[in-house]
Amino acid sequence: MSQTTCIRGVDWLVGWDGRQHVYLRNSDLVFKGPDIIFIGDRYADHVDIELSGKDRMIIPGLVDIHAHP
Repeated sequence: MSQTTCIRGVDWLVGWDGRQHVYLRNSDLVFKGPDIIFIGDRYADHVDIELSGKDRMIIPGLVDIHAHP
């Protein structure tokens, strides 16, 4: 069973809503296993692991798909 992890109060969180970038301040990011289950203000449900997002920025990851055989 996967644990639920919350990064609380992230100073800057950069996301994508399908149309444009979204910039959130002092937001929570919650994930369970590989799945993000919440992004927003003050996640209220139970979490197994809680981390501080103070002085942190979360941005989407970059994937380099350039490869040579």
